[in-house]
Amino acid sequence: MVRELDAGVLRFHLEYELRLWLRRRVAGLHTEHPTALYLETSSYCEGACADCYVPAVDRRRHLELDADTLERLIADAERLPLAFVCLVGGEPLDGSVAERNLRLVREHPRTRFLICTSGEPQIGRDLVRELGTLCNLSLLVSFEGLAETHRRIRPRGSFERACAAVHTYRRQGRGMCGASITLRTDNWREATSRAFVESLTAAGCHFLSYAPCETRDGRQALDPERYAHALARLAALSASATALIFCHPFGQILGGKVPTVQRLRSLTVDYAGNVYTARRGPSFGNVHRTDLSTLLARPDLRASYGVPEATGAAPAPASRHQGGDRGGLRGVAAASDGSCG
Repeated sequence: MVRELDAGVLRFHLEYELRLWLRRRVAGLHTEHPTALYLETSSYCEGACADCYVPAVDRRRHLELDADTLERLIADAERLPLAFVCLVGGEPLDGSVAERNLRLVREHPRTRFLICTSGEPQIGRDLVRELGTLCNLSLLVSFEGLAETHRRIRPRGSFERACAAVHTYRRQGRGMCGASITLRTDNWREATSRAFVESLTAAGCHFLSYAPCETRDGRQALDPERYAHALARLAALSASATALIFCHPFGQILGGKVPTVQRLRSLTVDYAGNVYTARRGPSFGNVHRTDLSTLLARPDLRASYGVPEATGAAPAPASRHQGGDRGGLRGVAAASDGSCG
C-alpha cells in the first residue's frame, strides 16, 4: 500500500532531516551535543497530572525565566544550531504567559519552535489567529490514552478537549500539529493500539511522539522489555499510519523498522534556570550563573548522552524528561523535532 502524506507533512519531515544534517556539518560540533532545547518558561499550571515533574507547590506559583535569560538562550540555540526550541511548562499557553511565549516565537523567525500544551487552555479565535500567523511554530498536545485513561492520568484534563484543541489548530493554523504520548505500565498497550493512533489522526495530528514516562523518583515507568514491545507495535502500525510516528531517543519509526541508534538528545532549562539532560536526573549547572556553551562543554553533561545503541528488537529507552506538557517530543524536530529531541 502506498502511504499518503500531504505536502505539509512532507515539508515538515524534510526540514527535520535537513536540520539534523546541518548540525552534523557544523565544524567541531560534538555528537554529544543536544539536538533540541526545552525551555520551561513558567512553572504555573492548573493541572494535577500523575508524575508531573513540576512540584505541586510550584504549579500554583508563577515562577518564570526572565526575558533577558530567554533571549540569551535563544541566541545560544541559534548558534549551535539546534533542530528546534521547545517551550514547555507548566502550561505554556496559560493566559499568564501565552503572549510572552508567542512574542518569543514571533521575534525569532529563523528558529523553529514547538509549544507543548495540555490542550486545556481554550484555543479561542484570537489565540488561533495568533498561532496561525507563526510559520516557525508547531503545536504539540499531550495525550495519555483514550478518554478514560487520559482522564485517570490527567484528572483535570479531557481527551475530548485535547482533540478539540488539535482540530481547532489544524483547521485554522498553518503549522504542524502533533500529539505527545508518555508510555507507562498502565497505558502502553492502549496508547500503541490502532484505535488510539487512528483516533489522534482523525483529530488532525500530523505526527505522534512517544517516550517512556519518568516517575517521581527518576526511574522509567516502563521497563526496557515492555518499551521494546511498545515500539514493535508502533512499527507494525507505521507503514500504514497517515501520521508520522516518532519514539525517543531513536527518532522516526517507518515501515516496520525501529531505529537502532540514538538520534534525539534534549537539554532542558527549568523555570529556575537549572540545566538537565534528564528532567529528574542531576542538574549540570544554572544558566543564571554560567553561559550555555560553557555548560555544554562539561564532560559529565556530554557523557550523560552516552546511551548505548539498541540491539535486536529490544531498544532500551534513554533517560528523558516527561510530564506537564512536554510529554513526548521531545521528539519532533520541525514540528518540531519530538515528542516530544
